[in-house]
Amino acid sequence: MKKIFCFALVFLALLLPGLSAVPVQAATDYGMIYDVTSSLDTSTMEGLNQDLTALTDELATEYRIDIVRDLEGESIEKYANIFIEQYEYGYGDTGNLIYLMIYISEEDGSISYLDSYMTASGSDYDDLNIFVHAAQPYLDPFLTADAWSGDTEADLQNLSGLVEELCFDARAVYGSDSENENTTREATSVSDTAGQSTVDAAGTAENFVMPELTVDFVMDEADLLSDSEEEALRSRAKELSETYSCNVYLVSVDDFKDYGSSDVMESAKNIYRTYELGYGSGKDGFLLLLSMKERDWALIAYGDFGNATLTDYGRTDMKNHFLKEFGDDDWYGGFDSYLKDAETYLKMSAAGTPYDIDTDPFVIGMKRIFSFGFAAIVGLIVSLVVTGRMKRELETANAAHSAKAYVVPGKANITSSKDTYLHTTRTRVYDPPSKSSSGGSSGGTSVGSDGFSGSSGKF
Repeated sequence: MKKIFCFALVFLALLLPGLSAVPVQAATDYGMIYDVTSSLDTSTMEGLNQDLTALTDELATEYRIDIVRDLEGESIEKYANIFIEQYEYGYGDTGNLIYLMIYISEEDGSISYLDSYMTASGSDYDDLNIFVHAAQPYLDPFLTADAWSGDTEADLQNLSGLVEELCFDARAVYGSDSENENTTREATSVSDTAGQSTVDAAGTAENFVMPELTVDFVMDEADLLSDSEEEALRSRAKELSETYSCNVYLVSVDDFKDYGSSDVMESAKNIYRTYELGYGSGKDGFLLLLSMKERDWALIAYGDFGNATLTDYGRTDMKNHFLKEFGDDDWYGGFDSYLKDAETYLKMSAAGTPYDIDTDPFVIGMKRIFSFGFAAIVGLIVSLVVTGRMKRELETANAAHSAKAYVVPGKANITSSKDTYLHTTRTRVYDPPSKSSSGGSSGGTSVGSDGFSGSSGKF
């Protein structure tokens, strides 16, 4: 029901601009399949939903497909993760999920394929993620612009083939031996060795293999640094990691897409998981990835301490600093800036005050300056008003030339007089400076369902 309400907004936005266009039908939620077009045959879609539901119950992992036509300005990877979190996808207590989002456009009743994204989540994430990479080559033929021809009947047939292939692959890998005996293409092994994620399938398809990396605090595969620069950065990163029990990594590669995803941040996560990075059992750490082919970057954090230390505010501040250097092709300067900020953040977090909008020393200093300046201005205005009023009151009075002028007749018998100056009495009123508040800022770290926080972009 939540999903129907969400896409009802998209439906209204498309419907209102022109009633002369072909009417847009309401989206349909079949259960394990969500179809925003509602133009695909209902009986066939219900059958595919039954197949995915049976697979879900059989393997205790939710297998779900969402067909969408609006990403609301987000990347398809981020939009898929929003769906997973918002609608609480996943099987039972484990939350195990294999999820595929298909992004299409729809004009004049014709469907066109734009993009797709497949991911996994849950307590058995590592194993499920291996399956995602291994199954992708078998599913790719169904996820191309040519496969979605715009002909409704042909598109439905293509989607049916996709679901059939997904079910086959899942049962071949995770099903029982008796079930595998009935398959025409057996999966013979699953390997989760670091650096390699494959499912052997009688050699009929190319398997995904993670490139090998020599695990270290600095992994300069793109060869951006000199030997001395690399050693200097490695020494500092190692010292920070050992001091604060949170590993700090710097990685450069030629093309992030070689690491298992078309999204640079997902590739950074794949590197972090595949090579088992991070400190201790909690795997706390930061990783900054540069990909040189199209000048992409990603900054991620993992673990309770790692995520708490690299807040959303701190991450934005950090990337603003190192991007200035990377934008000028100053690779050492950018990595140096990253380590300097990492040291500041780790030191503050270890002291119990992570670097955030309410703890940023610069922001706090500016607030104090503003508070002091405001109080001084108020005090000056008040003093000018008070002294101005006193001056106006005294303008109507004239000083007497003799003390006799101040004697009330009949009240005193003065035989002699003399005027002698003793002292002046002044009353001072203390005006304390006003207190300013932080404004109730939010702060903190936005952590995804996979346990990572992060951001990415171009440099």
